[in-house]
Amino acid sequence: MRIYDPYAKCGVILAGWFTGGLILNMLLSTLFPDGSEDISEFIYVTVVAVCIYGLTRIFRAEGETPAPRPWWQMTGRPTAAFILALYFLAGFLVPAAVFIGLLLTGSLLNSLLSNFNGWNLAKAVIYIALGTLYYFTWWKLRKNNPRVETHS
Repeated sequence: MRIYDPYAKCGVILAGWFTGGLILNMLLSTLFPDGSEDISEFIYVTVVAVCIYGLTRIFRAEGETPAPRPWWQMTGRPTAAFILALYFLAGFLVPAAVFIGLLLTGSLLNSLLSNFNGWNLAKAVIYIALGTLYYFTWWKLRKNNPRVETHS
């Protein structure tokens, strides 16, 4: 199954976000009671990252073939890949800043042992991985499909 229509893509993302996110949040809040929000947030971010990668195998740009994409290709358009790379690479800054702040203040070990704030580093790695995949997609698509200049 391949989805080409932008409205259908948006519908799938919103439906998954609301229903899947709601179910996952309820499940995680049941499995991890108070005091372990970081673990459940890490699991949530990991599941979302896997879903994002899975959807990149289904979604197609207009005019793109239904053949399977290479493992590295996250989208069919270089501009979309670049914008999403910026989004995910910027998204890692918050968990990385928290981790670095804990490291610099010397409370990293205490924080890791008491409330698992160290998962922020793992969340940063997930965002870096997604951002890097989107950046690599932009780089490869731009390299393989140079813009055609038109003169009028």
